[in-house]
Amino acid sequence: MLAVIAFTSRNEYNPVNLYYDTSYKSDLFQAVLDDLARNGEIIALAFLSRHVSGKFRKSSYGLLAAKLTVSLCITAMIILILGEFALLTDYPFLSVGSYTGIRFLQRTDSIFMVLWTMTSVIAISLFLHIIGELIGEVFPKLKLRNSISAFIVFCTALPFIMTNQDFSAFYQYTCSGIAIILLAGIIPFLLFLSLKLRRDKK
Repeated sequence: MLAVIAFTSRNEYNPVNLYYDTSYKSDLFQAVLDDLARNGEIIALAFLSRHVSGKFRKSSYGLLAAKLTVSLCITAMIILILGEFALLTDYPFLSVGSYTGIRFLQRTDSIFMVLWTMTSVIAISLFLHIIGELIGEVFPKLKLRNSISAFIVFCTALPFIMTNQDFSAFYQYTCSGIAIILLAGIIPFLLFLSLKLRRDKK
């Protein structure tokens, strides 16, 4: 989809938009945390690693490198097409899609929304399965773990849906960059140290 949008918007690129703004004083640490918060697949990598027999490290590094490359390409495309207008849009990539089009489709952002919905369903199913596996670690004899995990997620989201409350504040605390660092970094490192100490004692 990125290749399609990049090709169909090739006439909209404006090199004038590529300049270094010295007045940009955003907090780099907060930007890193915000980016980590949008990378829930890192948590999936940590929990799914036991299902991989070999070359897990290479494939993980490959995924992260590919994600970095794609992110850089998307950022460059947004800057080249939208320029400073990107700061005023909530979803710059979709705004880029509205600038593009092909003969049988006026706007390519509609295709992107369909693909995004499909991949979201897959991602949600994956994380429900991970939750079910974690429940199985605590209750090994429990059946219908995936259904139970789906019910837990539904009950968590239900109050926000029924009361029409903003979910972003709750999401910011539970799925923040700090939570990613804790789940995918600190806790595995502590487990690694505890296993190493046990082996040394033996």
